[in-house]
Amino acid sequence: MIRREHRRFTGAPKRDTEWNTDLSDGCTLVPDRKDMVHCCVEHDRRYWLREGSRSDADAAYRTCIIEAGRPVLARVHWLGVRIFGWLFWNT
Repeated sequence: MIRREHRRFTGAPKRDTEWNTDLSDGCTLVPDRKDMVHCCVEHDRRYWLREGSRSDADAAYRTCIIEAGRPVLARVHWLGVRIFGWLFWNT
């Protein structure tokens, strides 16, 4: 598993391997909540594979958190990934 401290400063790991869930650190820079960590892992997967656009990945992340019953957190997390997600998308 990738250590949170590594991803915090260097962005996403190099794509010299295929995606697997061990490449995700869960919810980067925020606490992993049991009811929505699967949303964070899926968001990491979309960033890793560059599925669609970054905007699409972030919108799917927000929708997943809303569906997990956390609409207020969805807005906060969505703003976070829209502001800082380019650091991870562009690596």
